[in-house]
Amino acid sequence: MRKGFVVLTVLALAAVWVGPVSAAQQTIAGQNALLKNPKPDPGGDATKRSVKGFLKENASPNTIVGNPMLGLGARLKIKTDAGEQCYNLLASGWSLSGSVGYKYKDSTSVNSAIKTASIKKPGSGQFQVKANGKAKVMPITIIPPTGTLAFNLAIANGDEYCGAFSLPTKNDTKQSKFGVSADPGVCAATSCFFCGDGVVTGTEACDSSGVDTAVCDGADCTLPVCGDGYTNAAAGEACDTSGVDTAVCDGGDCSLPVCGDIYVNAAAGEVCDPDGSSFGSGPPADNGICDNCLSPSGAFLE
Repeated sequence: MRKGFVVLTVLALAAVWVGPVSAAQQTIAGQNALLKNPKPDPGGDATKRSVKGFLKENASPNTIVGNPMLGLGARLKIKTDAGEQCYNLLASGWSLSGSVGYKYKDSTSVNSAIKTASIKKPGSGQFQVKANGKAKVMPITIIPPTGTLAFNLAIANGDEYCGAFSLPTKNDTKQSKFGVSADPGVCAATSCFFCGDGVVTGTEACDSSGVDTAVCDGADCTLPVCGDGYTNAAAGEACDTSGVDTAVCDGGDCSLPVCGDIYVNAAAGEVCDPDGSSFGSGPPADNGICDNCLSPSGAFLE
């Protein structure tokens, strides 16, 4: 199910991709999934573990947004009842799958345990996402049994694609097997890309690796805006009280209350506040109509 508003047509997959204005989460019904650990502890063999998932939806409104052949490619998160694991699917492993999507191959497990993956939308309107992994070289840390198995394939410069399985048809220490599942409507597994990783992905407006800058709030990867409740000193804010004046903050411009800044802050005790440059020959905060930001009548309080 498509959630969002940025669309990249499959016909333009690799030719003229442009970054999404705001990435979205797209959910897909599941066809089958399998998590195996054929030689569990004690005396097990973790290199025998494997995982696969196949998401498929007919007559799907979903679209391919982003190009995994560029930048950081994509990342896959697989989540069970007990844990989750992220897998790198770097751009070097992706290629075009005809004119219908992209396919990924890492036969020697250089990047992660995921050996093959794909995201496609054939002309029939069917939407597919597949992933297969084996732990022969790189680890798979998630193991059966589990009552749920969720997938999130996130394209670094595009959307997230999610499916979730429940009610396994077989579930023991050696394998958890799942059949057809409904479109979950929401992503049960979050993206492996996160605010602070230095990569602008998903709904992030910016990502400065967790450091506040003049153009990015490092804590939530949003643009600095006075009134958002986050004080970003690098963007010139001395305080930020979500637009509310307080005794220690001018909520309208995120500066400290100062008599003469032309901002009347009643919470700081001001009843008037003239431009400091208009002060006459009187006391520093006098201009004939306002005395120390306390008297709008013109009657000096001293």
